Amino acid sequence: MKSMKFYSGVALLSMALLLAACGGGSGSGGDGAQIGSSSSSGSSSSGGSSSSSSSSGSSSSGGAGDTYAKAYQLGEEQLIGGRPLVALADGGMIYSGNSDNDDTFVARLDKDGNPKWVRYIESVDEYEFFSEAWVHASDELYLIGQMRHESWGGLGAGRLILDLETGDLKSSKYLKLADIQIYSIKPVDDNQDGAIDAVILVTQNHAQISDYFVVKVDLDLSIIWAKEISAPKAFAGDVVSTADGSVFMTAQIEDPEDYTRRKLYLIKFDRDGNLQFQKSMEFGEGVPRIDVYSIHAIPVGSASDEYRLILSGAAEFGVSEELDPDIWFMGIDGNGEVIWSSQIESEIPLLVFGARKNGRLLIGRHTDTHVYYGDIKFDGSISLLSVENTLEIEIDHMIELSDGGLALKVDTNRFDEEYVDIIAKIDSENNLPSLEIDLVAMAATIETLPIESSSKDEVFSVMNWAVEAPIDSERVNREVELYVTDLVIK
Repeated sequence: MKSMKFYSGVALLSMALLLAACGGGSGSGGDGAQIGSSSSSGSSSSGGSSSSSSSSGSSSSGGAGDTYAKAYQLGEEQLIGGRPLVALADGGMIYSGNSDNDDTFVARLDKDGNPKWVRYIESVDEYEFFSEAWVHASDELYLIGQMRHESWGGLGAGRLILDLETGDLKSSKYLKLADIQIYSIKPVDDNQDGAIDAVILVTQNHAQISDYFVVKVDLDLSIIWAKEISAPKAFAGDVVSTADGSVFMTAQIEDPEDYTRRKLYLIKFDRDGNLQFQKSMEFGEGVPRIDVYSIHAIPVGSASDEYRLILSGAAEFGVSEELDPDIWFMGIDGNGEVIWSSQIESEIPLLVFGARKNGRLLIGRHTDTHVYYGDIKFDGSISLLSVENTLEIEIDHMIELSDGGLALKVDTNRFDEEYVDIIAKIDSENNLPSLEIDLVAMAATIETLPIESSSKDEVFSVMNWAVEAPIDSERVNREVELYVTDLVIK
């Protein structure tokens, strides 16, 4: 393991310059504890039972607004690797991730980025993670991820319930999945009442790297339905559930007749797990390899079946082996028909980070010269802002907060990212922080090109998959110190 990089408050203060490059920071500053003091936890507990288009956005100047930028260190000798952030209704967020031995930490941050509580949950072994979290109507915090059981050790699905006010672990469940790696997890509002009541899991046979398993469970991890898809050699995958209860899973699969070609695969199930269709898609002879990153659903009307799927990924558009993959986006209707598809012919590696309240998808990324953030609409139009990236930052994740602002989790190679996480807030009017250098976010222009695509029906075997009932798990939930440093220059 690397030697511990424990940074002083003075050293971390220079990170304010870094955060200017990503639009983070704080006009208000907050009351974050300086390195050497801590904001943490409480008592420990255990769990029981064809044209080009340009995009634009408004420019902004630094200094004003409800913003902050803070650095977080977990203890004095512990790794820190934050997973996606989760917005809370009070303007704060849930900040969680992995530490030593893939143990899990969970923190509730207030609207200024200060911890209300911090908890540390010990793992059985490595490769455990909790990548999805949400607040249930009962004011309980649910975390879903990949977990091992203490008496068996194999990988499966895990579910933790924590008290939202105290962080105490109330329950832990485990679902055995035959030592299969989980690739995608999506919470589902199956009853369309504003509350999460089911979860979709996509897993794959880790040894054979072929068959996919799409599993729908309730919040106790009890099986609602489970399907096995016998496909050619496949890689990764993502899943989404739409307002009408449909489930779409996408992946990238090798062409069984030409292993050098990789196609996009899409399968649809209805609410009850009945197969609706299977399709594969290609971008033509000049694009031999397609990688898929994500699939999201955007409503385009008030009815539950009025939505559009937005897929994103990368592909090498050309025959030269020296080409860098370009990003592509695709809009598909509920029948799997392509409505539009576009290629971003540039070095901007845009990724989709999730849905926004305005019905768009939050996108962003970084290059050596700029940081980008904005959104994409259901028709494929992109609105983007850029900030000069003079201090080599990298965006890990972005979310929209309840007040319309954005929270960004970023890294920099000037500090050891294994030991320091940085979270910055941009307010709802795109205000940047008061920093020693005063950068601004400017409207960015991005060129897109249409892509010709073709699709065909597939007939891979799809059958029911037998899964054992979930069982209780015991996990220790203890205190941990989370050191917080305010990076704003007063």
